[in-house]
Amino acid sequence: KCFGACQHHRKDVAIVDLYDNKAVWASKPGGVLAAICPSEVEALVGINRGSLLLEGITVGGRKVAVIRDHMTGPETDIPFVDLRTKGSKSSAVTAAMTTKALVFVMGKRGVYGGIVNKKVCDMAKDLRKRGL
Repeated sequence: KCFGACQHHRKDVAIVDLYDNKAVWASKPGGVLAAICPSEVEALVGINRGSLLLEGITVGGRKVAVIRDHMTGPETDIPFVDLRTKGSKSSAVTAAMTTKALVFVMGKRGVYGGIVNKKVCDMAKDLRKRGL
């Protein structure tokens, strides 16, 4: 059963360092998420949630709106944020936090955000169990 990581659902992926230099560890070559910069990572995990929700942010240089923000909450849950790229060709994006990284997946156009979210959170949970 496929929950969003299958190639027919996934447009782009990236794993980004959460603490040291906030650099992209791995990504799809030439993808939007390969261009994620440290200030974008800071905005996603920072404490100023109000401006993030009101103004949106950029991810890989593309403007995105915050759909659902669960980056803060109980430590037993996987912190995540659901985003949607702005523009006529919008896509669902989810970023989920592991102990050391943020895992990003951008769905292809028309793929429901819940499908993307489920797979990203499952991947983040598995990486946390492995200490990553």
